[in-house]
Amino acid sequence: MLERRDIFLGLLIGFVFGWLLIPIFSNIGVNLGGYAFFLPIAFALFAAGALFAAWILARWWAPLFQFSKFAAVGALNFSIDFGVLNVLILVTSIAAGLWFVVFKSISVAVAIVNSYLWNKFWTFSDRQTKGGVTEFAEFLVITLVGIGINVGVAHLVVNIIGPLSGIGLNLWANIGALASVAVTLFWNYFGYKYFVFKKPASTALQPPVVGA
Repeated sequence: MLERRDIFLGLLIGFVFGWLLIPIFSNIGVNLGGYAFFLPIAFALFAAGALFAAWILARWWAPLFQFSKFAAVGALNFSIDFGVLNVLILVTSIAAGLWFVVFKSISVAVAIVNSYLWNKFWTFSDRQTKGGVTEFAEFLVITLVGIGINVGVAHLVVNIIGPLSGIGLNLWANIGALASVAVTLFWNYFGYKYFVFKKPASTALQPPVVGA
């Protein structure tokens, strides 16, 4: 069911996504000029509209609306991961080496914590999650493995493979980060949906009560 808060949160996600695109484009040398500050508004309207369209289409495929929320959170996580990474690169002028690994670890950690909160309280809010220490412990396992996969792939692309001919370090750093997101996408989806936020197992099946 589409609620008023879904539209509001869609607007918020789109706004933050568009705002974080600004340092990303700036760092890879894309000059947006005066159009930069229209990005948050444009993506806010797009995100809210996409959620509404998914809700309409969910009449034919029920899981679509929940998946659209998951995708919106994924886009927000992407912008936070890349946005924090590029802000750190812009501030320090460091785009490779050990400090890149540190920056990538910070950015992906912030994005994963953001993912947990949004998915728990919004995407899967209609599911009966376990909560408490058990859920947090499972989340921590998924998070640590996800960080390892994400940072490891980024390190492989940026520091071991290195930039291909004609590609600058800043752009290659973002290509490495994009590759790490692509690889960990499936891990995060299945981990959060079927491990962290799964429904608690039934304690026992009760026999039907026969009326008198």
